[in-house]
Formats: sequence, C-alpha cells, structure tokens
Amino acid sequence: ENSTVALFEVQALLGSGYPGAASVPNPAGGPWTLIDVQVDLQAVVDFTRLTSRNLVETSVQELTGDWRGYSLRRPTRPRGGMNGSDAPTQMLGRRLERIRGVEGLLSYSARIATQRNLMIFPHKLLSGSQLRYRDPTTGKWLTLP
Repeated sequence: ENSTVALFEVQALLGSGYPGAASVPNPAGGPWTLIDVQVDLQAVVDFTRLTSRNLVETSVQELTGDWRGYSLRRPTRPRGGMNGSDAPTQMLGRRLERIRGVEGLLSYSARIATQRNLMIFPHKLLSGSQLRYRDPTTGKWLTLP
C-alpha cells in the first residue's frame, strides 16, 4: 500500500508501523531500493472483503498469521523449491496462481494489520493489464508485459 508497509514486510524496518509508534532500520539488513509501480489490473482477488474470504473459507488471522513458524516447527521437512512452504497462505497463493484469469490478490499486511499488500502474478497479466515503473539506474520507463 505504501513504502512503509513494503519495508516492514521485508523486515528492513523493525518496531511498529502504527501511527505514533517507533520503528528503526534493521541493523542486519542490507540496502533497499523502493520503486513506485503504476498498476493497471483487471482480475484481482480481494481478500480484504469478507465475501472473498468466505468463498475460500479463510480469515484475516489465517492470511496474516504465523506462517514462518511452519518451517521452524518441522525443520526436517523440505522447504522451497517448486512447492514452496506448506503454510496455508502460501498454498492458497499457489492455488490462486493456477486459476485462469487471476492476476493477483489483495490482502491485509501481516506486519501492519491496518494496511494492505498487493501480490501480483506478473506472468499472468491479461490483455490490457500492465505494470509500469521507472528504472532507478537508467531513468527509463519500463512496462510489463
């Protein structure tokens, strides 16, 4: 939704993203570059709407919960690769990616519960949809597809 949410999502900022709360740069983090992207999509599943969550029988808590803990609780189980994590949110994302015509999903942030994240499947953009951004190294505008 904004640069603050993006930095909290990748843990470049630590603390709280809520108004009036303190946050600090992650001392273990590396340099980050923020790029504004102009987004024009036609088919996004909006999990900030109760009706969408009800269709797949999920909740905001499940969407934003402790999905990293799945790998910690079962460290001997293979992770990554083509199947990725077995956390419910990751499996839901993979199922949505396989649905024809779905370009992405909108959900609440796990780091700042009052903000949202847009996850896009760039390889599935429909005719008429596009992502546009300025390359920070060249200054040229780039467009997907």
